[in-house]
Amino acid sequence: MVDNNIAIKIYIFICLLIHLINRYLASAMKNVQISFGEDLLKTIDQYAKTARLTRSALVREAVKTWIRQAEITQFEDTWIQKLKENPDDLADSDAWLKAEKWGDE
Repeated sequence: MVDNNIAIKIYIFICLLIHLINRYLASAMKNVQISFGEDLLKTIDQYAKTARLTRSALVREAVKTWIRQAEITQFEDTWIQKLKENPDDLADSDAWLKAEKWGDE
């Protein structure tokens, strides 16, 4: 009988935890309306199904990936421009430009 009480308490705790997580996630995200063409929507749904994601999760991840790539590109462009503006620093930068592998060696 004691084991049954522990199982019930664990179940209640897990249900409460799931409820709190769902409330947090719902409050942390905003709903937006986005229009897609029929073909694109079908493609989104196919990839979402394959990845076992919701349509929203797939679009959210795609946008995050695009933003990260845009930030990297912007950083690289700024870095290259600064190297061009400060040619005296080019000698110091050669080591960075020639680096092929990062990590513990």
